[in-house]
Amino acid sequence: MTCFDNFIEISQDVLPSRSGLYAVDLPGIDTDLLDGIARSTAENYDDIWDIIYKRARKNLVSDVSKNLGEKFFIDLKLVSRETSQFKTTRNDSSSLAGVTLEFNLPKYARIHIISIGIDSLIDYSTPGFVVKIYEDDESGSLLSTTTSDVSQGKNTINIDEEFEVDKLFIAYDPTQFELKETENKYYASEYINFDSVVCDFCFADGAYHGSVVQVNGGGLNVKYIIYCSAEKFVCENLKLFDQAFLYKIGAEITIERRFGNRLNEYTILTQERWAELTNFYQAQYSQDLMNVINQTNIPEDQVCFVCKNTVRTETFLP
Repeated sequence: MTCFDNFIEISQDVLPSRSGLYAVDLPGIDTDLLDGIARSTAENYDDIWDIIYKRARKNLVSDVSKNLGEKFFIDLKLVSRETSQFKTTRNDSSSLAGVTLEFNLPKYARIHIISIGIDSLIDYSTPGFVVKIYEDDESGSLLSTTTSDVSQGKNTINIDEEFEVDKLFIAYDPTQFELKETENKYYASEYINFDSVVCDFCFADGAYHGSVVQVNGGGLNVKYIIYCSAEKFVCENLKLFDQAFLYKIGAEITIERRFGNRLNEYTILTQERWAELTNFYQAQYSQDLMNVINQTNIPEDQVCFVCKNTVRTETFLP
């Protein structure tokens, strides 16, 4: 369940919302239009409503990010690295092996695991090679499992998953899969604190450190990026954006009705009425969004959101 799931719904008759807000609360939307959405989604909830809701969510996050840029220096990418380089020797460990990736994350940062590279000594298919991601270590929570066919030699397994924990253990079982060992990858850099995957001043000061450790001979090369997430900021402050989100949903409903074919069988909407509703919802959305942004301070994360100090100069003519 994501932070947006069931936050706003069509109506209470369809499904209760977490926020207490519903699309039927919006002024100007005809009942038959909402009934049409409700009838469609009653059979398949992944249909029209999910499409509208997904667009509204993405646009809200995008607009928040863009408007926050007027007040803050937003450092979107903090660290981007690969963890390992391959050795020529086989990993003969009898315990789970791989890589631990540990960073003291700022509040609104995420770790995105892009892919995992391996150098396999044999082919693995059906069911294939298995890699698991744990929180902290093998005794921690299992966060993700990926199975992939691999061939002998170097392979790249796409992961594309995001995590919000400070320490990950990306692991495989060397008693089941024969891979070459790995060691930490070195990066030539004029900045001493970034010449390897161990850093004492990863983001801003000594409070933000990070390290990569090869566990039981390693065997995995993890490509990752740590970045500041506008979506995470919105998620953790979603209550502040609830009215803006509601009006954005209204705008997306009218856009879907005007340009899509999914709701044509349920409603008739003239071009004049469409323009009137769309302009109204967009104006309300923009006003509610800016009201929140203008009153927003983010002292809890001064790594991802560094405040812009605006100095005003005025020239007085004699």
